[in-house]
Amino acid sequence: CMDEQPVRLIKETRAPLPLSLIHIYVTLDGKGKIISGPAAPSTPTGSGVYGIRVNGGQKISNVSVRNLKISNKFYGVIYEGVNNGLIENVNASSNRYGFYFWDNSYSTLRFNIANNNVHSGIVCDADQRINSNNNIVGNVASYNGVNGVFLWLACTNNFINNNALNNNAQMGISLSSGSDGNKIEGNSISGNSSGIWISSANQNSISSNTLSSNINVGIFIQLSTCLLYTSRCV
Repeated sequence: CMDEQPVRLIKETRAPLPLSLIHIYVTLDGKGKIISGPAAPSTPTGSGVYGIRVNGGQKISNVSVRNLKISNKFYGVIYEGVNNGLIENVNASSNRYGFYFWDNSYSTLRFNIANNNVHSGIVCDADQRINSNNNIVGNVASYNGVNGVFLWLACTNNFINNNALNNNAQMGISLSSGSDGNKIEGNSISGNSSGIWISSANQNSISSNTLSSNINVGIFIQLSTCLLYTSRCV
């Protein structure tokens, strides 16, 4: 068993790449520090792309990031190829994307804030990979330019629970083609263009959510098979 390696950010920074984590069993505790840039970039090139990037060049595991505030980056926090990762108590607001998962499994995103991002608050991107068995729990993702939570392509068997997803320009939660077998449970979803939007994604379970004042529809299911249990739509 390997010992966990603590990493501490000792001051606020506006550096183009404040921190990149490439090892296993690492914990970054920001102790409330701030990582920021002049403005959120419109493309993932040049300086200011990453607030926190976790990418070991191959699968890595047991990396934790907590207690930070990150703004004006393309990606607030991005995990690439991580197993059993954790992100908690991080405010990734006013970026292009707040939190971004790619090729991750058994990782947890909990008790974070992702508001006022140009695109989406929380994204699981499975382009050429699979994001599976991750937990998105107890977060706030509101007032984003597109979606609160967005699962794109083969994001499978994830748990989206007890999040507040309000006043996003498009969907509170959006699942695209191939995002199968996910559980959407106990979320508060209001004031979005649409509450839960599922297209060409199968065997997803929707239960015990509260949906209110979404402009177009509370729950939209297209070309999909889903298990729809009791949810309160107002």
